[in-house]
Amino acid sequence: MGTTGEAARVPSRRSYIYWYCLLLPLAWIAAWRAHDNLDSGRQWTIASDTAYWIAMKFLVWLIPVFAVILGVEHQTLGGFLELRNCRFAATWGVPLGLVLLAADYRFVAGPAGRHLGIPEFGAAFLNGVLVSPIAEEITFRGFCLERLRLNGMPFWTSNVLTSVVFISLHIVGWFFQSKIGALARIVRPLSSLLFLSLLFGWMKRKTGSLYAPILLHLLNNLYSAALQGG
Repeated sequence: MGTTGEAARVPSRRSYIYWYCLLLPLAWIAAWRAHDNLDSGRQWTIASDTAYWIAMKFLVWLIPVFAVILGVEHQTLGGFLELRNCRFAATWGVPLGLVLLAADYRFVAGPAGRHLGIPEFGAAFLNGVLVSPIAEEITFRGFCLERLRLNGMPFWTSNVLTSVVFISLHIVGWFFQSKIGALARIVRPLSSLLFLSLLFGWMKRKTGSLYAPILLHLLNNLYSAALQGG
């Protein structure tokens, strides 16, 4: 089904995507610097801090993507992003996600003394479990990966490049939150992010639908929110 969707799309080269991949991390750095300046001395609540980041994901990630698809690509959002075949995508994304999370709990989280509990519902939960997966998949797998592929780049090359940009934005966040210390401390989260990003890209290609990586991403973030202890 993914192959059929790819064959129906006529490739066309657009050089702007390379600038986009370079400028997006820089724009995210600017968002973090603005956050620190606004937050300085104000002691933002979790709700206000979360509202800021949700707004930034719309302003920095989603609105530019939507504008380019509609104004430059001259396509519908659903068509370009491949928002289709939701039921078929779920038959791939949900079982695979449950298997991966069960394996992580059995071999990684469980032995480390962590356990599953009921996450705290609120603004942070909404952002981490719902807004972030949807915004990230639209931006990276829906837009970046597809635009690079349309430029004639081989799938795995475009998947790796998209993953590098995806990871770079997480590194920016870790840096501003002072979470980057010894190299050994970030190797594991970087490896996990790379694996997941490549998997999300592969799932989109396999199913021909952005819903598959979105569902997989939602399950992963819900699992992370439910993990406690350790």
